[in-house]
Amino acid sequence: MVVEADTFAATSPSRSCDSCNGLVVESSQIISSIELLVVRRANPGRVFVFTSGCFELLHRGHVEYL
Repeated sequence: MVVEADTFAATSPSRSCDSCNGLVVESSQIISSIELLVVRRANPGRVFVFTSGCFELLHRGHVEYL
């Protein structure tokens, strides 16, 4: 699943957990590298952000850095 950060934040239900205190992304929302390339080719000029690791979250600081 590829969505803009604002759309994701506004529409994704968040589930809290004791150890993470934040949004839990379902495995169905994760796409492969090949799928990302297809989406990027179909949407030229758009910026896509990649995060990896279980503790990395996209937050305002990341967006401002870009």
